[in-house]
Amino acid sequence: MITSDTTTLERELLGAILTYPARADEVAHLLKPGLIRSPAYKALYRALCELAAGGSSPDLVSVAAHLRAAPYCPAGLRPATLIAEVCRGITSSAHLEGHIERITRAQIASEAQDIGARLSELDPGNKRLTTALAAAREEIGSLELALIDAPPATLKDILTATMSRITRNFE
Repeated sequence: MITSDTTTLERELLGAILTYPARADEVAHLLKPGLIRSPAYKALYRALCELAAGGSSPDLVSVAAHLRAAPYCPAGLRPATLIAEVCRGITSSAHLEGHIERITRAQIASEAQDIGARLSELDPGNKRLTTALAAAREEIGSLELALIDAPPATLKDILTATMSRITRNFE
């Protein structure tokens, strides 16, 4: 379940990355596939991830061009309008890590509720009850592992990414 609070956090996260692209290298280790779940922002997030994976800067112009060319970009989506929407009101990138953590925790809580709903629908007379419980236990274990934070970026990782960006910009 995607709440308006989660959507707001996703918008602010994407806006901060686009407004302050130099910070993207610092939080890249925290950005995971599936982090953004709001339909309106999925394409934008995917474009950011693809640019970062290709070593490109997630600046406004590159992201807009990438979105226009992306086969997964929803019909009727105007990249410039979407980018303007997420960047509106962004004055700082100070809370990037906190936003990522809160979005991740909301996603995990939602998935846990889905598991609980499936378990509550189980018929006690079902012969496959043990199998269903084992599957639920495995899913819960995966959620617990997802709660373990990614290790913080090392100074070496940050400096390497920064030097790569400087070199790209110089060239």
